[in-house]
Amino acid sequence: MAEQRVGRYRLIRRIVGGDAKRGVPDLWQAEDAGDLYYVKLWNKPVGDSSAIQALWNREVRGLMRLQGYPGASELFVKLRDLDADDKHFFAVLDGGTRLVLSDVLQNRSRYHWLLNLSEVGRRRPLWEGLLRISEALTILHREGTLHRSLSPMSVFVSPDGQGEFRLSGFEWSLRIAGLDAGASKVGRKTPFAAPELDRPDGEYSTATDWYDFGLVAAEVFGAPLKSIRKRAALPTIIQGLTNLRESERDVILRLLDENQEQRLVDGEEIEQRIRHIVRDLGSVTSSFSRDLVVALRLGSDRDIARTIDVVSEGAASAHDPVAQRDWIRRDLRGDIRIVARSFPAPYYVLKGEKLEYRVRIWSVDSLSTWDIGYCEGIEQVPRLNSDDQLFSLGQRKLDIQLYPHVRKNIHSVRDRAAQWDKVFPIKAEKLTLPSHLRTVHEFFRFRCKFSYRHRN
Repeated sequence: MAEQRVGRYRLIRRIVGGDAKRGVPDLWQAEDAGDLYYVKLWNKPVGDSSAIQALWNREVRGLMRLQGYPGASELFVKLRDLDADDKHFFAVLDGGTRLVLSDVLQNRSRYHWLLNLSEVGRRRPLWEGLLRISEALTILHREGTLHRSLSPMSVFVSPDGQGEFRLSGFEWSLRIAGLDAGASKVGRKTPFAAPELDRPDGEYSTATDWYDFGLVAAEVFGAPLKSIRKRAALPTIIQGLTNLRESERDVILRLLDENQEQRLVDGEEIEQRIRHIVRDLGSVTSSFSRDLVVALRLGSDRDIARTIDVVSEGAASAHDPVAQRDWIRRDLRGDIRIVARSFPAPYYVLKGEKLEYRVRIWSVDSLSTWDIGYCEGIEQVPRLNSDDQLFSLGQRKLDIQLYPHVRKNIHSVRDRAAQWDKVFPIKAEKLTLPSHLRTVHEFFRFRCKFSYRHRN
């Protein structure tokens, strides 16, 4: 098969097939200079395409403006390229390790973070991801742009499912759908559309975008939309999502209300409701019924193991990690003091009876989470800084485990764990000026103060 290219990008694999008649683009994975990208391809119509070319040019200008909107870089998949050749218009998106949500949902059983959703700790990152999509959609609407094709195909996620959802799909939301569609209709591959679009005069609006957002949320939490034939069955399907709390089901039901007057269509209200859900789920994951997990990285070649060997006077040998784990458990018994520091990166110090243990975020196998505290070192010189935040463990318990055990059982461990950064929030570090800028600042502060005194 001949190599396929658009511009400088080599097309590797078609992920989702499009529909030329309805203006639905193909989605390809592509490569250039060793980096991975996603490419959306719209076929150019045969014959005079000057009208569509003019539309494309207008859309490009609008999208370039959107890319510069505050916060857009964190919420949208970055557009790398927008161009055209003899056969296609195409949009090139950042790839890397990101996955298309539609592809993930189609293979749900491969992704642990979409399974066992009765666990609150699994649902919270999904709602955090949906919150990001709602924020991105609100930005579009404020800029006077409609998405018109929001679906799992236009959402990109990180492989670990840690709420890193990004919106795409608006690269050409197409005022003209295709050869056989009117200007107000857009080709789509979702099983349902907002009820008002059933009418001959129905048009896309911010309300229809939010309806599509509700469909995405329903599918993320397991609603089998592809097996449903009638829109009237949606409320029963959503009510059947028993893994969700009533407040979670209620938001999805309100987003999918048949009556547009009753439907959730205000971006700020939707964001507020989702934030409330995230906050409620977060309070559960930080409740007293959950332990704070510490994963110990020990070994005879590590300083922490050698130090424990010495301090324990050989009772916990550096060659016996189980004995060292048990020794640390005894050292950290009771209502210990916990110090939180933000520099150079957020971490905690657990003050035991004999040693102080440094705990930072678990960052292993591309997963970074405060569900687990990672400990591989001690504070060689105990100290107290002016910016330290002090906490006490209180009635909460530490679950101290060896690193290999935690890594092997990562999913079950996380499901039972409290989040360190929710239990002991670390305040952001105060911004300090470099010394040469502080000198300039002090000079002008003194000069202004001096001038003011002389004027008065």
